[in-house]
Amino acid sequence: MEDFLFRNLLSSAPILFFYINQPSVIIGRAQNPWLECYLDAMAKDHVLLARRQSGGGAVYHDFGNLNYSILTPVSPVNFFNKADNLSVIIKSLAYFNITAHAGPRHDLWVGDKKISGCAFRQSKDRAFHHGTLLINTDLEKLNLYLHAPDAERIITYGGVRSVRSPVMNLNSLNTRLDMENLIKKIAFSFSDFLGQESEYLNFDQITKNNLFINFIKEKTAELKSNDWLYGKTLPFEFLI
Repeated sequence: MEDFLFRNLLSSAPILFFYINQPSVIIGRAQNPWLECYLDAMAKDHVLLARRQSGGGAVYHDFGNLNYSILTPVSPVNFFNKADNLSVIIKSLAYFNITAHAGPRHDLWVGDKKISGCAFRQSKDRAFHHGTLLINTDLEKLNLYLHAPDAERIITYGGVRSVRSPVMNLNSLNTRLDMENLIKKIAFSFSDFLGQESEYLNFDQITKNNLFINFIKEKTAELKSNDWLYGKTLPFEFLI
């Protein structure tokens, strides 16, 4: 869906897109799944593996994790600014008396705990910035699935290795913060930043379009394929 918006619907105005995934581990485009996650435990618990099209590190998604994507044109008007995007999220959290700050990798922290990771993708005339927001995620399972027992056997590898950080849930700081309330505040802050009232995309209209149906069918097959999930891993060496 994000890729469809990025390729086919993004024009002169930025798009803010929210989504929630079933339990899954999402690795960056240039990552090694055997180095990043506990594949056996995931298979046993029916937790999906996905490789996204942006860079960055591995993250865990479940129904307590809100994902946002800010898709912006780069040409002729450049709306793409990582600091501005993060300021929208930081301002939204301030409504709940939560003071967040940006980290060195454009992630978000409250004190010494991470509450959001993000990644980016840019083409010639467009870009997106997407990230996670830990609201009520199962942190025990997050720590389980993002532990890779095979990692110690891998002696050389290419690509990006995740940087592990201590994490916390936002609703542990304010019980009034839930999915619906946070989505409303981010949408308001996004409109306020743009200086105009946002228009809502009609998803029913989008999903009935033949272009959408064919695109999603082809993209889903690609993203589910072993070639994408495992074959895109850069060469590595491991001890038997």
